[in-house]
Amino acid sequence: MSVEAAQNGFLAGARSLSRLLPYFRPYRANIVWGVLATLGTVGVSLCGPQLLRFAIDDLKSAITPRKLAFYAALVLAIAAIEGILRFLMRRILIGVSRDVEYDLRNSLFQKLLRLPRRFYDAHPTGDIMNRCSSDVNSVRLLLGPGVMYSINTVAMFALALAIMFRIDVRLTLLALAPLPISTIVVYFFARRIHSHYLRVQEYFSEVSVFLQETFSGIRLLRAYDCGDSRQAQFDRMMGRYVDMNRGLITTWGMFYPIMGALGGLGGVVVLLYGGSEVIAGRITLGSFVAFSIYLMMLVWPMSSAGWVLNLIQRGAVSQQRLNHIFDAPELDQSPAGPAGGAVEVELRRLSFAYPGERSDALRSVSFRIPAGSTVGIIGKVGCGKSTLAALLARVYDPPDGTVMVGGRDVNMIPLRELRQIVSLVPQDPFLFSETIAQNIRMGSESADLPSLLSTAGMDADIRLFPQGAETVVGERGIMLSGGQKQRVTIARALARQAPIIVFDDALSSVDVETEEEIMKKISELPGRHTLIIISHRISSIRRADAIVVMRDGEIAEMGSHEELMAAEGLYASMVQREEIEAELATM
Repeated sequence: MSVEAAQNGFLAGARSLSRLLPYFRPYRANIVWGVLATLGTVGVSLCGPQLLRFAIDDLKSAITPRKLAFYAALVLAIAAIEGILRFLMRRILIGVSRDVEYDLRNSLFQKLLRLPRRFYDAHPTGDIMNRCSSDVNSVRLLLGPGVMYSINTVAMFALALAIMFRIDVRLTLLALAPLPISTIVVYFFARRIHSHYLRVQEYFSEVSVFLQETFSGIRLLRAYDCGDSRQAQFDRMMGRYVDMNRGLITTWGMFYPIMGALGGLGGVVVLLYGGSEVIAGRITLGSFVAFSIYLMMLVWPMSSAGWVLNLIQRGAVSQQRLNHIFDAPELDQSPAGPAGGAVEVELRRLSFAYPGERSDALRSVSFRIPAGSTVGIIGKVGCGKSTLAALLARVYDPPDGTVMVGGRDVNMIPLRELRQIVSLVPQDPFLFSETIAQNIRMGSESADLPSLLSTAGMDADIRLFPQGAETVVGERGIMLSGGQKQRVTIARALARQAPIIVFDDALSSVDVETEEEIMKKISELPGRHTLIIISHRISSIRRADAIVVMRDGEIAEMGSHEELMAAEGLYASMVQREEIEAELATM
């Protein structure tokens, strides 16, 4: 990485920390008390050398056991007060960092819930998990120990120097001779640590993605006996991760010896010059001892600057990565309006390409679905059926003016209102690791569970479960069969009572008889529903009012089942092929 790039990254990281200021506002009073406790800790600790100075100088005069006891009592009092203030400093400031961490995690979670599908397409789950865990923790360490020790270091340096100047100006200037070099060293290592840690965090996100995919597909890995190759790949990734961290540790580790050497150089100067001043009688022995102790007290802030610097750079890099999420454009969160009755759907020369793709998934698709009618959409894999479903539900935003729902541009409908109008049953049923009832009630808390289970054809299955609808389905619904997962997903979609229901190949794992029974019950539901059935099976759409046949992102044919059969085109050939396959399956 070039010097210019490292410097730009360092400055960007510093700017990113300004985004944290609003999180401190609710805790301003605690922060003030924490800062006061920190300053008090530093002030009390600096009283110790002064007390020792007076005690040593007092040895030259009449020293008595009472004086010794008095000085000993003062030392104990200073130690006790410093201990109490140090406890309060840690308790308050680190407590504030935990409060800010709580708020930050909640803000991040709320933001992630508002982001569109295209964000998740571009960011793997493992990367998002790493930002929510490791990066937030790094920010918390910056806000807690990082801020606390930064204040402590600055206060210690400023107050100790003030006292040292009062003892002897020339001796202090000689002790500070290495300071300009120390400043250059700190600036150099700050940039290096920032660039190193940024690379480490980005690569750790790749490791997190690898782990997430591995554990999500663990059953497939076992089925294909790919564990050894996966282990070897993980070993290589962790080897590289360790090497990258070694580079960071090397950079960080070099900081301490250099700063220690610079501090030791100041100590040598103080010993030589200060000792000669004591011999010449220009300063007292007590003053020389106190000055030496103050100088040693400055060595710790200079050395701890490396640790604090590491926390600051890690936190700055992590906040920079979190800001990438916070800055992402959100979905429309306007309040939902009433869903109303049946709704008409119209597509007007709809063309669409997925982000990052050059070719269009859909090309100039136009048709109208009257309110309350049933339309079937069929075609080969990759012809654009699921893309139509995603655009109707605005999982992806279509071009303006191409998708109309109830006479309104779907992009102009507030998303919460659209979710009340269009209910999507996806082809890949996703269930949370909760009970069947909880998964269904995600559609509506007031859902009539028995009625929904009956409509979705799950009532008989539910009676076979020991705990009925309160059965926990496991991760991604692993306790259920493919058909049962699809039917629970259908019940969840029906719970919304939306006027438009889109079935995106949602009955592919259900047998034909059960499918026909489910569709019959849905068509008999109270109120008029506009049904859009996307399927690869003729039986699913045969009775639809209109059938749209897709091919390569375009409409190849459109009409009723009878009209398309009479045309003897693509749809008729698909029907004949399905009939032949059904006959062969019975032989």
